[in-house]
Amino acid sequence: MVSIKKRRVQPSCKNLLYIIPGLVLAIIGIVLFAFVETDENYWYIHSLWHILMAISILFFLPQRIGK
Repeated sequence: MVSIKKRRVQPSCKNLLYIIPGLVLAIIGIVLFAFVETDENYWYIHSLWHILMAISILFFLPQRIGK
């Protein structure tokens, strides 16, 4: 309903500035987890995967309204 009242398409360009980096980080994390991780580099790649997933989730959280 918000898009009808404000007469604009959701997601707006401002929202895409957050969605695109979040998707890119998530895809990089999935590729590292699926194709790069081996027994020798498990600790490094798996830790990097957790970091990338956490940062990508931050991009998907809604922006604070008001302040």
